[in-house]
Amino acid sequence: MRRPSMLWLIPALALSACAVDEEFDDQEVDLVADEAKADSAGPVATYYSVRRDYRRCVSPLCGGYWVARVNKKTTRCANGRYAKECYVAEIDYSGTALGELDLASFEAEKGLLRGSVEPKTYGSFGNLGVFSATEAWRHGAEDVTISGTYYRLEDKGFVCAKAPCFNIHEAQLNGRYHTDLSGITGPLAEEATPALLKDDELLVAGTNHRYRDPGMVTSGRQVQVTQFWRRVRPTGPSCANVRCAAGTHCEMVEIICITTPCNPVPECVLDADRIVEIAKNYAFAKGDDTYERRFFQTEQEAYDYGSTADHPVLWLAFDGADNKFVLGYVDLWAERFEVVKLSGEIRVTGEH
Repeated sequence: MRRPSMLWLIPALALSACAVDEEFDDQEVDLVADEAKADSAGPVATYYSVRRDYRRCVSPLCGGYWVARVNKKTTRCANGRYAKECYVAEIDYSGTALGELDLASFEAEKGLLRGSVEPKTYGSFGNLGVFSATEAWRHGAEDVTISGTYYRLEDKGFVCAKAPCFNIHEAQLNGRYHTDLSGITGPLAEEATPALLKDDELLVAGTNHRYRDPGMVTSGRQVQVTQFWRRVRPTGPSCANVRCAAGTHCEMVEIICITTPCNPVPECVLDADRIVEIAKNYAFAKGDDTYERRFFQTEQEAYDYGSTADHPVLWLAFDGADNKFVLGYVDLWAERFEVVKLSGEIRVTGEH
């Protein structure tokens, strides 16, 4: 976190008392045409508001959440259709790297979430969808009426000798509009401004205005906020700031401890396709050139193929996990093994 001088805070708050000249245009513009691709388009994409579903019916048909993209008239639902808001049976927070303690005080229906609506089938109830969250933002003020446009604010980290000082970058959530601001105004300014200084970033809802003091050469720009949100960050070890090499990704890995608490730790582990590649290199090195080599998603598929083939088959299939495999000949298994995610080591777990 940067720790800039507090000098800019004084003019920013003082300017909130200046006369407002006009509200300036911040029209909504789609970030990308396809919402499914939006999250890769930048740090202001795929933000949603959430409200709890209080209907009374059989779960999971009821009791989940209604989610809607902020600043947008429609949201892409799990079935691929667009609606004002979408029902999801649950929220998956695993992508946020937040633990239970981090989320204990987070109220989804008062917060904002970044992520995406994904399809998920719930038995005979069908595809009800799940919201896969990548960021959680906690509301800053209680009992307020939210109005205006949703923005992400970023402290640019510099000071000015005189006002206006355009040291806040503002970007519209789920849109392309952005500008630089000289301050935050409104009843929540005294809470939101220090929060931005501390966190370097903030989500707000509000309205932009231009203003000019007597003798001021350049007009300033402020956002009058009606609510603000601070990002919920992990308090313990997490994958949030871990950078892994190509072919690997971060996962929370269980460890053996001699004291409590014994929390998982972030580790860079092999990607799924790299694990399969290592398993194939190990398995298909066996046998001679007369064998056909095939990879299957399940052991049963391998048995079915081997039992009907009229030629020697050396096959490999998943064995219940993305890093566990079974190796076989024709319609019989010969060896079970796993690829250690951390090292790529082959560990034989069974032979036949």
